[in-house]
Amino acid sequence: MAKKKNSSPKSSSNGKSSSGSKTTVNIILLVLVVVFGFFLIKQEYPELFEKKQTPIEMPKPATQSKKKKVVETAKEKTEKTKLEKDKAESTVKGKSEDIKIKLDEKSIAKQSNGIEFDIKNLVNIEIPLLKNSQPSQILKHKGYTASYNKDWKISNWVAYELTAAETYGDVKRTNKFVIDPTVAKGTSATNDDYARSGYDRGHMAPAADMTWDKDAMKESFYFSNMTPQAPSLNRGIWKNLEDKSREWARRDSAICIITGPIVRKNSEKIGKRNVVVPSHFFKVIFSPYSKNPQAIGFIFKNEGSLKTLSEFAVSVDSIEKVTGIDFLHILPDTMEDRVERSYNLKYWF
Repeated sequence: MAKKKNSSPKSSSNGKSSSGSKTTVNIILLVLVVVFGFFLIKQEYPELFEKKQTPIEMPKPATQSKKKKVVETAKEKTEKTKLEKDKAESTVKGKSEDIKIKLDEKSIAKQSNGIEFDIKNLVNIEIPLLKNSQPSQILKHKGYTASYNKDWKISNWVAYELTAAETYGDVKRTNKFVIDPTVAKGTSATNDDYARSGYDRGHMAPAADMTWDKDAMKESFYFSNMTPQAPSLNRGIWKNLEDKSREWARRDSAICIITGPIVRKNSEKIGKRNVVVPSHFFKVIFSPYSKNPQAIGFIFKNEGSLKTLSEFAVSVDSIEKVTGIDFLHILPDTMEDRVERSYNLKYWF
């Protein structure tokens, strides 16, 4: 008799398969629900998913005490600067008063130590100081000032300012050499002293620089403005420098000119009054109103020369050493030192 087959294992297998499929579906549905829910929440409440930024700490404002300290420090600096400025101005004022006494003129604003000043406020820039003990009578004329030496019968120096406008004058030469009425009687040279001496009556302040006024022209022929000059010098390179000076005056609006003799021991003398014949002559020229003030000096032997003017150029300091005259002393010390110790040939030629 045949046995019946047991069908229970098959039924059990199918049940397990159906149960596994349901579980997988449920998991998938759950994941979909979670994802969908996450998406909905993100759409509704996006701020929940934004990254929070750490706030930047701003520097704390200075405390009241620190502010006060800064203000006090600034105030102290301001007061210190003011005191230093007042002290400097006081020093400048003192120097100006000294100059006023020496020159018998109005107060001059001589300033130094870096304080700005206007050189146009300075007066008598061209007037030098005689450091040695030789005789000196100050003669003030319309076109020039002179330091007259009664022993030499010539001037120690002659100084004047030449402006651009003054170089265009039309007053003619007088050619009348006369005794300066302001010179002490019996101390002046005369025409007789120069006659047949072999020397010209050489102008220190040239007549060609005095064409702007009749009185200035007349006074330029005073014997106090004359020195015995070799004709070859007076009519040669000396005249060339005078012509060149007028060109510089026109270029720079004005220049200061100081001219004079250099006298050696046992110098030659001419005439009954023993007029001293200089061995050399000097000329100092200062341009005060150019952007960068400049000065230059020249020394010529009392004889003619075929050399160029630039070959006779020297520093103002070197002329001071030879003559014992202090030029441009009215300038602030820093400027005086700069313009006197060297010269710029490119500027002048």
